[in-house]
Amino acid sequence: MRKLALSSIVAATTLTLAGVSNAAIVYDSNITTSSDGGFFSAPASVMQVITISGPDSLHTIKDFTILGIRWNTAVGTQAFFLDFYTNIDESPTSTNALATATLAGSVGFTIAQPATIPGSYNYSTGVLNVLVPSNKFAVVLSLTNATGTTFSTGLVPRYSTGTPATGSNDGFVYFDNNLDQTFTGAERTQLVGTSTNLAPTNLRMSINADLGNTVPEPTTLALLGAAGVMVLRRKRQA
Repeated sequence: MRKLALSSIVAATTLTLAGVSNAAIVYDSNITTSSDGGFFSAPASVMQVITISGPDSLHTIKDFTILGIRWNTAVGTQAFFLDFYTNIDESPTSTNALATATLAGSVGFTIAQPATIPGSYNYSTGVLNVLVPSNKFAVVLSLTNATGTTFSTGLVPRYSTGTPATGSNDGFVYFDNNLDQTFTGAERTQLVGTSTNLAPTNLRMSINADLGNTVPEPTTLALLGAAGVMVLRRKRQA
C-alpha cells in the first residue's frame, strides 16, 4: 500500500489560470460545457492517466494548476499533494494500477482557508521543475490536512466532462473510494454528463511544460522560491 510521507510542504498560490512565460500549455482540461462543474466527494484521492501535447520524450513540467478545489467547510489550512507516475497498469481488471509504475516525483503544498466558504478556487504550484520521461503519465491528486497525515474532510476536487482542450486521456478518472491509496481497475470512473449516459471525465487541471528539457534529479520535485526548496515524497510499500 502507498502511504503519504511528508518531509515539508510550501504554500500554493491562488489564481485564475496558471502561466509561465517560457513554457507552453501541454495539457488543459479546463473545458466549459453544459455538463461541466461537478465535484468529487470528500475525502478525495484521484488519479488520471494523461497524454500531453508534444513528442514522446523527456519533458519538464514548469507549472501546474488545479482548477477548482472546493472548500465545503471551514477546516483551517489544508494541503494538496501531486504524484507523477509512468508505466501505469491501465487494465480494467488491475488490482493495483501503480504496482509496476515508476514514481517520477512528488510534491505538496499548503493552502490557506479562504474567506468565502463554500467556494471553489484554483491553485497553482508556481515555478515547478518536474522531469517526466515521456508524454504519457499519471497524475495523482490527494487533498489532506495541513500535515498530510489524513485526507481532508472539507475539500473536494472538480471534474469536467468531454475532451480536453489540449492533450488527451482515455476518458476515465480513478477515484480511490475506499482511500486505501491503491487505484484498481474497478475504480476507473466516468460520470454522468447532460443525460443519463456516462461521459468522458477529466480531473480539471492545466499543465505548462518545456518540451524535451531535463532536470538533474528525476525522482524529486522541487519548488524554487523565497522559501527555498521544499519537497514531499510519497512512498509505496507492499
